[in-house]
Amino acid sequence: LRMNGVLYNIDELYIDRKEIDDFVWNFTVQCNSCNEVALKPLIFTFHDKIELLKGAFTHAQYKCKFCSRTSDLLVIDSEKSWRFRDGNGMQKFGEIECRGLIPLKWEPGNGLSAKGISGFQFNEIEFENNEFYAYDEKENHDVSITEFET
Repeated sequence: LRMNGVLYNIDELYIDRKEIDDFVWNFTVQCNSCNEVALKPLIFTFHDKIELLKGAFTHAQYKCKFCSRTSDLLVIDSEKSWRFRDGNGMQKFGEIECRGLIPLKWEPGNGLSAKGISGFQFNEIEFENNEFYAYDEKENHDVSITEFET
């Protein structure tokens, strides 16, 4: 899972480790067999667990309306995941495991947080047209995330 964006007076964009179980994931996917794009996104949290064979589990399943193949998606949690700092180009944000489907787009919804360069916290930020604008009350200056893409 990769992301890119221009951070202005923002030190990092992240998913709060305390809130990760309730973070809502939203993926647009495509069937790997017939290339049909799903009409509805896969929406789930870490609490959503679908049991597979031999005790394994996945977070979301998708049954293709065209070829009827069932595929699954698992978000792999890691202490090193879920942090983005301004850099050059797409950066790894986290890891997902897909079987039988291709993730085309990830929309973060309202669960991301950001930390301003002053340390001021912005919780559950909302992107509008791939942009976020706010005001850092601690340092009295504007902050923004623009050109956000996943």
